[in-house]
Amino acid sequence: MLDLGLPDGNGKELLKAWRQQGVSIPTIVLTANTDFDTKLECLNIGADDYLGKPFDVRELAARIRAIVRRQYGLDHNSLIIGALCIGLDTREVTFRDQNVVLSRREFQLLLELAQSAGRVLTRSQLEQLTYGWDEVGSNSIEVHIHHLRKKLANELIKTVRGIGYTLIEIN
Repeated sequence: MLDLGLPDGNGKELLKAWRQQGVSIPTIVLTANTDFDTKLECLNIGADDYLGKPFDVRELAARIRAIVRRQYGLDHNSLIIGALCIGLDTREVTFRDQNVVLSRREFQLLLELAQSAGRVLTRSQLEQLTYGWDEVGSNSIEVHIHHLRKKLANELIKTVRGIGYTLIEIN
């Protein structure tokens, strides 16, 4: 999410700089500026979507799901990695055709790992992605990883010593 009215600069210029540097992270511009020319300019310099304020949170959630589907080449609302299936809109998880009940944090952590499958995410990255601005306990990520391994399969989430965790595809 990128607002055009940043306290220390211009969101359009930041987006333009990101794209020139090769940063391809999906970006939704959220702004009170609903001017059509500004919207076109943002989309042309690399925004994936543009949403004027005020907006309905349900619309924002739907737009985020659409970007995730496009980013991962999905034609439906599920992220499938081997025997793991994550419903993006239903928040349901199945593994080897068995329903798996996850807490909100476990689901968020699994989703972040799945969206970065094959890449190693550091503990601090996972904390930021899973907790955002909320207070995080010193070993919260490790506890959630432990629970996910017990509920799914121990080998699904690999620890890369001294770096972080990665989700691997298993059947």
